[in-house]
Amino acid sequence: MALVKIAIVSPSAPSTFSPTVKKQFKAGLAALTSLGFEYALMPHAKDNIGYKAASVTDRLSDLHAAYADPTVDIIMAANGGWTCTQLLDGLNYELIRQSSKPLAGASDITALQNAIYTKTGNPQLYSPMVTWGLHNNDSQTLQSFAALATRDQQEWSTGDFGIWLKPGTFNEWQIWTR
Repeated sequence: MALVKIAIVSPSAPSTFSPTVKKQFKAGLAALTSLGFEYALMPHAKDNIGYKAASVTDRLSDLHAAYADPTVDIIMAANGGWTCTQLLDGLNYELIRQSSKPLAGASDITALQNAIYTKTGNPQLYSPMVTWGLHNNDSQTLQSFAALATRDQQEWSTGDFGIWLKPGTFNEWQIWTR
């Protein structure tokens, strides 16, 4: 697997708001390391100012720095939450378009992913996050994320993912539908 560097950001809820989430954060980072990924915590990734990770200015600063960093391949949200929409008007969509890096995440992060895709056309990754999904150390989730992040071909069967999927391969951002 080629070395992939992931920038960890907290664009919504804090990644450190409770002892449980702090444990999940550490476990998720350990999972990324175990998969062979390098990661960089952005300056405000561990901030906590109540129900949000950091100020709008600081969360935007982290996102923009991650998009501008030529050593970063993927940007991953540490956590979901309920405050991503606060960032939409301040995103530098031209910087994001030029970087062509996907934002990986789910939950509230989809507000950012949908806005970024709509304004730039850049693919996004609906995926596990540091504190949600990666922290469980589930081999199927970890292997699937690793293959997606490195754009390696995945083999899967309907037994693995449910009867509504067609048997085949998942490669280069292809999405199989019913």
